[in-house]
Amino acid sequence: SRPGSSTHQCSLAPGRSSGKAMQAPERQEEGQAQAGNPRSDDEQTSSPTFAKQMKPWFVTLLALEALFLIIRWKAGDAHGALLMFAVCSVGLLALLLGNTGIDAIYGGGFWLLGVG
Repeated sequence: SRPGSSTHQCSLAPGRSSGKAMQAPERQEEGQAQAGNPRSDDEQTSSPTFAKQMKPWFVTLLALEALFLIIRWKAGDAHGALLMFAVCSVGLLALLLGNTGIDAIYGGGFWLLGVG
């Protein structure tokens, strides 16, 4: 060996690699395959979400509110009926735009309008 030269070689020739380097991509591919499908389709559809469980109650309360809206309008309270119409329309948006139940953003807005 020459003075100043290193005894370690750093070049990797194409097609030549250590055994550990060959195993790393295989492990990564296995991890990606497992991460891509954490649950089967049966497991995902078998457990109902909170939004799916609350949807019938939400529809019932929305229909009841629409009934009260009509009663208010017939009683002559146009301002109150229009405010209730705004709340009902946000509730209807929450119901129609939710993929699996009730849309969280519009549902929160419905709650905020209803409480306020």
